[in-house]
Amino acid sequence: MSKKMTPGGLLDSVVEGLNRGDLNSLITLYEADACFASQPRQLAKSPESVRQSLPSFIELVGSKSKEGTSSK
Repeated sequence: MSKKMTPGGLLDSVVEGLNRGDLNSLITLYEADACFASQPRQLAKSPESVRQSLPSFIELVGSKSKEGTSSK
């Protein structure tokens, strides 16, 4: 992460990146030595493993937003 952010600003950036499906913007929010809890009891411990883990969360957000807009 190249600039300092407030916790609220960070959360806003994560939500925006997930909603847009923007993996590259999400990756910029992680420090090089950050860990990501990709599954229960499973940590992604490198930038590459974080990059590999995030698409499943992006897909989850996309499927949830489609559920909310589907007509019955």
